Amino acid sequence: MARTAYVPRNAFAFAIATAVLLGHAEPGRALPTRATPPFSIPTNGSTLCTAANLGGAARVITIEMRDFAGNLVPFANANCSATNPKSTSVGAGATSAIACNGSGYRYCKFTIKGGGKSTFRGVLRALDASSQTIAVLPAE
Repeated sequence: MARTAYVPRNAFAFAIATAVLLGHAEPGRALPTRATPPFSIPTNGSTLCTAANLGGAARVITIEMRDFAGNLVPFANANCSATNPKSTSVGAGATSAIACNGSGYRYCKFTIKGGGKSTFRGVLRALDASSQTIAVLPAE
């Protein structure tokens, strides 16, 4: 006679309850983020990071300007137009930006609260010493 394993009822019930709970639990989700590729800003140049809210309601968008190593570009050393990072409520269809002077590699990072990746876009605009646009890089 073949022997079957005996599983106590409470262990079986616990396994079913755990599976149900795990199936319905929402894992910790990071806020939607986009970033541009890094770009080398020339001497006496500047960088402009601009975010656009494509959603139908105001959302808080955080804009960060970072250097090649991933560090925030410091406010005092880069003569930025706002404190970096800049978090602000951006109305539906509106934009927000931060600009910093100074050379070196830069990239822009954008994070939105209360929306998905399809509700916002971002772009890095690089300018030379005469304030002429030399590159425009979209965030992905």
